[in-house]
Amino acid sequence: MPAHLSVGQIVGPLQVPSEEHYFGTGVLLDSGAAYEIAADQSEWTDSAIPSTAAGNPDPVLAQQVFQGLLRCQEGLWFELVGAVGRSDAHLFPVGMRKVWTYESHSVEAEPELQLFANDAFGFYFNNHGSIGVTITRIS
Repeated sequence: MPAHLSVGQIVGPLQVPSEEHYFGTGVLLDSGAAYEIAADQSEWTDSAIPSTAAGNPDPVLAQQVFQGLLRCQEGLWFELVGAVGRSDAHLFPVGMRKVWTYESHSVEAEPELQLFANDAFGFYFNNHGSIGVTITRIS
């Protein structure tokens, strides 16, 4: 059951699967609260292309061709990305570690933090593996 975190409270490590369009973290976001999202060093793969949560800074030709379909254009291919609720309206690249402050802009009263591998819709079928992630509320 999703819940709000107290300052200093930690969730995880969670295993964020690469084949999920949205992975619910169980963390309900509080407006004005800051969260640290940190990934471990494990790898996931886009077809046969391995990557950490930092993403692929040197995309292969197939990724270059489909660049316009990448869900979070500010991020890299296969970078860990956060979403406010189950929507692509408010996405933010996370990479290996990010301190992020949630400013309420969701129509949901209590949106849940979602995470996923940055890929193109329709191409999650060939993804494999997961990344370990820890979330800490820091303020």
